[in-house]
Order: sequence, then structure tokens, then C-alpha cells
Amino acid sequence: RSSRMAFEDRPGVWSRYENVTADGKHIPYYHNEETENTRWNLPPSCAWRRYIRNNTYADVQSGKALSSKEPYYANLVTKQQVDFIPPAVAWTRVRTTGSDQPHFYNWRVNISRVHPPAELSEEDLDSLMKAPINRHWYSHTTDEIIWVDPQSNPRWRKFHDEEHDRDFYLDVFTGESSWEAPVELSWEEAATEEGAAYFYNSVTGQSHWEKPDHWTVVEKDEL
Repeated sequence: RSSRMAFEDRPGVWSRYENVTADGKHIPYYHNEETENTRWNLPPSCAWRRYIRNNTYADVQSGKALSSKEPYYANLVTKQQVDFIPPAVAWTRVRTTGSDQPHFYNWRVNISRVHPPAELSEEDLDSLMKAPINRHWYSHTTDEIIWVDPQSNPRWRKFHDEEHDRDFYLDVFTGESSWEAPVELSWEEAATEEGAAYFYNSVTGQSHWEKPDHWTVVEKDEL
């Protein structure tokens, strides 16, 4: 983790409450269940917000101007910006076999809690409460499970390292980077001797007549 993020409290220790004043105003405050510390101001680990960055670039072949939208996260307290999903906000809702009620699960640090985590903004918490419980995505190629929609949050992002003059790939779910292209980005179109088009994965060696969908959405009542 970056130096500033390393000083944040671990996910799941803060809860948000409200104090109602005499004139009816609802003022939020935060309680740390680990240290018993209570504060009015926003803790750094509860200050992450998701934004969209609009990029414009020129297509190498056509020269046409293209645009893309990339999510990023900014901390309202520390002013830090990162391209990966911070552990503080990596929450989903699950219901396991034998459980009476769903609980909140942080898939970055593998912890659960019953009450809503204060790290989520009210908007993000509202979206999570409306989303199907236990929704996740499964890859038949790599046998992986992810908890974030890869359509709205593409897992891998490509960058260029100026010092080494080569591309590298950032996993926005874990914050880790790799020089090697990930499996889901390694499909290349090729042709047989007869001229029939097919797709070949340079990492796994698999071939398909059609480019496969790497992730399949899965929804279950219980895990």
C-alpha cells in the first residue's frame, strides 16, 4: 500500500451514527469499535470516493480522436488518488449457508461484519443494498471469482513505464502490477490455413472460433 494509505485503520473498524440536535438536524459521527475512539470529523479510511476520469486520445491507425472513461478513487481527507480499488471500500453483501441474514464481506482483506461499514459513503451503501446478494463473477478460464462488475470496473488497466520503455498492467482489484499481459487481455485473432478466423490466447494456449466472454455473472441465494 502507498505510504498514506498504510496509516489508515483496517477495514471494518468504523461505524457511522447520527446525533439529532434540538432543531432536528442529523449530524453524523464515527465510532472506532477497536479503539473505542469517537470523532465528528471523517476518518481517512472512510473518506474514499469513486470518480470517473474522461480520457481523450488519438487512434494510432486511423488518427481519429477517441475517448474512454476510467474509474479512480480519491480520498477527501488525505487528497490521495489511486487507480485501484482501496481495501476500505471493497465491500459486498453475501449470505452463507445456514446464515439467518446477509452480512457485509470485504473481499480485499477477507473479513465480515453484520452492520454497515462506515467506509462506504451513503451513496455507495445505498447502491450495495439494492444490488442482488451474493452476486459475483466467475472465470472458467482461470477458475477465479471476483466481486466487482468487470463491465463497469475493468480489472486490468494498461500503462507505459517511461523508465523501462515498456507497457505494464495494473490489477485495479488488488493494486498489484505485472509486466505480462493478463489472460483476459491475451486473446488474439488468427486464421487457419483455409482462411477461417479464430481466436487464440497467447497465455493459456486455448483456441476458440469466437472470442469467449472471460467472466460469467453468478447469482445464488446462498454461498
